[in-house]
Amino acid sequence: MSKFFDLPEKYDILIFDVNLWYHKNYHTHKDLSIEVGNQRIVTGGIYGFLKTLQRFERDYLKENGEIYFLFDNPNSKYNIRQLSIDPTYKANRKEYSKPFYRGLDYLRLILMEYHDNYTVIYGTGFEADDLVPNVLNTVDENKRVLAISDDLDWARIINYKGKKVDLYMQKKVYTKKEFNEKYNFLPNESNVVLYKVIRGDTSDNIPVGIPNIPSKIVEKLVGDYKDIFEILENIQHIPYLNDTWKDRIIQKRARLRLNHQLVSFIPIDDSYLKRFTFKSVFRPKSLSMLYKSLGFNLREVDKRLEKDLDKGKKIRYNDKSDSFFHMPEPKRE
Repeated sequence: MSKFFDLPEKYDILIFDVNLWYHKNYHTHKDLSIEVGNQRIVTGGIYGFLKTLQRFERDYLKENGEIYFLFDNPNSKYNIRQLSIDPTYKANRKEYSKPFYRGLDYLRLILMEYHDNYTVIYGTGFEADDLVPNVLNTVDENKRVLAISDDLDWARIINYKGKKVDLYMQKKVYTKKEFNEKYNFLPNESNVVLYKVIRGDTSDNIPVGIPNIPSKIVEKLVGDYKDIFEILENIQHIPYLNDTWKDRIIQKRARLRLNHQLVSFIPIDDSYLKRFTFKSVFRPKSLSMLYKSLGFNLREVDKRLEKDLDKGKKIRYNDKSDSFFHMPEPKRE
C-alpha cells in the first residue's frame, strides 16, 4: 500500500470485452481516419483501444500475465439469439459504416501479433460474455482474474464457480462485496439474469419485463427466487406482492420467459470454440508494418517498437508534429 494512495491490485489474467472498448474509443476519436488501398479506415477506435489496453497492462496486469481478447459476433446478420430466440434482439443497434468494421478487423490483426502470452477469440457468432465461462473453466482457481466490460451481463462471472474473478465496470473494480453494496443483490448468474429479465436492457432491445415495478420489490424477488419460472410458479404466495402486481406479472409472463432466454448464457462446446481461438505471437516487424499502414507514430502507439526493425537502428523522429496520426519523417542515426 502506498503512503498516499492505494495502488490497483494486480491480476494474473485480464479478459477484455473488445467490441465494447473499441466502440467507446471509436466515438472518442472518430475524426481520425486514413485511406488504405483506396478504402477509408477509421483509426481512432484502434488507437484508443491500444492506449486503453496499455493502461490496463500497466495498472492491473502482473508481469508475464495473460490477456484474453473476446470479440462479439462479427456482424449483426449472424447472431444466435436473433436466429433462434427473438428476431428483434438488438434490432435497435445502429448499423455502422464499412470504415468502422474495417477498423475492428485491423484491431484483430494487431492483437494477433501483439504479445506471446495473449489469446484472441473471434468470429464465433456468440456474444463476448457467452465466451467467458469457457475461458474461466480453464483458469487455475488460484489465479486472480479481472474481466473488463461496462456491460452488466458480465457481472455474472464475479467469483464464477468460487474462482477469484472481479469486474472492472464504469471506472470501478467490483468484487462480490462491492457489487452487493451497490445493487443490493449478490452477483451470480441466476441473480443477474433475473434482474435483467425484470428490468430489460434497452441497449440490446430487450423490453422491460415488469414496467414500473419498484426497485425494492425487484431486489426482494432477486434475493428470494432463483429465476422467473420459480416466481411465476409461486406468484400467489409471495406476501410482498399485492393483487395488482401479481396480475401484472402474470399478464407479462410470455415476455418474461422470452427475456430469460435472451439474457441467459448460451452454452458453447469447447471443441467448437477452439476453432475460433488464436494464440497471439509477438511479431515486431509485422506490428510495425500494420501501425505504419494506419499512419501511426510507432513511438506514440507502441513504445516497444521504437527501433527500426528491419535494420536494427533507432529512429529519431523530428518534433514538428506530436500527433500519432501524422507519421513524422524519420531521421536515421
